Formats: sequence, C-alpha cells, structure tokens
Amino acid sequence: MALITDQATSTQTPDATLGGLAVTGITVTGHSASSVSATSISSVGGGPDADNQTKSARWFSFQDVGVGIVNVRLQFNWTITGNTSISIGGGGGSATASAVVNISYSVNGGGAWTTAVSDSASGNDSFSTTSSSNIDLGIPVLSQVQVRDLMDVQTFASAGSLDDSSADATASITISGINLQVTLQDGRVITIM
Repeated sequence: MALITDQATSTQTPDATLGGLAVTGITVTGHSASSVSATSISSVGGGPDADNQTKSARWFSFQDVGVGIVNVRLQFNWTITGNTSISIGGGGGSATASAVVNISYSVNGGGAWTTAVSDSASGNDSFSTTSSSNIDLGIPVLSQVQVRDLMDVQTFASAGSLDDSSADATASITISGINLQVTLQDGRVITIM
C-alpha cells in the first residue's frame, strides 16, 4: 500500500454560493484567523437597529491520481469561536443576537454538502473549540472533493419605552492543513504538488 497527500490547487473567497466578505490569509491548505462581528444599538425614542456580517471560503481542484485508490480521508485542523450578548430595554424592548460557524465538504463538486464542524450561539452565549478532523470519504473522484467554511453573525435591537436595547455578536474560524490522505493498493510513490 502507498499513502499520498493531495492538496487543493484552487481557492475562492468569498465562496460564490455563500457570499459575504473574504477571509484573511487564504492558502491552498486553509486560512489564518478570520472573524466577523455585528452590533445593534437602539435608543429610547429612536427606531430599531439591525446589523450582520458574513465571511466564507472554498477549497477545490484536488488532483486525481489515477486508478488503484483504496481509501480517501479528508483531514484538517480548526479553531472556532463565537460570542453573543443582548441587553433588552424595559418597557417593551427587544434584542436578538446569533453567531453561526460551520465547515463542510462535498464529494460531488459542490452539488451536495455534508457538515463536518458546526456550532452556534444566541442570546447571551458563547463557544470555543479547537480540534482536528479526519473524515473517511470512501473512494470519491478526487477532483470532485471540495471544502468550504462560513462565519455569520446577525443582531437586532429595539428600545423599550424606558431603556435602550443592544445586541452584539462575533464569530471566528482558523483552519489549516486541509488535505486528502489517499491510500493506493500498490506500491507506487506519488508526489502531489
């Protein structure tokens, strides 16, 4: 058996289907810490306030290595964080805040996506996780494998008759080491550049 490492050769940020803004420092194996934030403040006597921000990225064009593939595993390292907070003004005020992050993959060129990593927060909440993923993809067509990530935050605030209302939300993703570990049935040694 031979084991080779296959990396994406193309990137896109923002992702054409998810939209939003570009992430920071994208390479063919990931991107550096990228974050989004939103803040809404509504004062007594004023109108409601809403805010949102999204960032996304995609990795694709993994190279085919020919026949003899026994198994393919998708690997990457990641850190995700999110935080939301709200303050609801007295006298009928309202406020909402949400933060969502996810990392997903496709084995059919982006036709369907499977969520690999996901977390969210709302109201007064937070999350923070660092880990690695090692996902069995079976025997896909390598050029059809894609990976993408998304950060999205949304806030809304409407003051009450007595007090102001506010909402804040932040989210971030760091992802690195995106690669396909390809096991071949024979002893070939292949270097994927």
